[in-house]
Amino acid sequence: MAKYKEVIKVLKQVPKWKRIAGKNLTDLHSPMIDNMPRSSSVQADDRIINRINAKQQLERVNFVYRF
Repeated sequence: MAKYKEVIKVLKQVPKWKRIAGKNLTDLHSPMIDNMPRSSSVQADDRIINRINAKQQLERVNFVYRF
């Protein structure tokens, strides 16, 4: 039963991963330097990392369900 719950948990994430992985790279632009105070994190880097992670997760799910 534990494996079933793990599979359901992963499959519920698939639509989110598809949405993140399908974003255009033009949406992932670098922050502008204009001497205005902003948050300390670099959001563009985080978005790129999230996109790569989402693609990898989708590849893993597709690999598992092919066999």
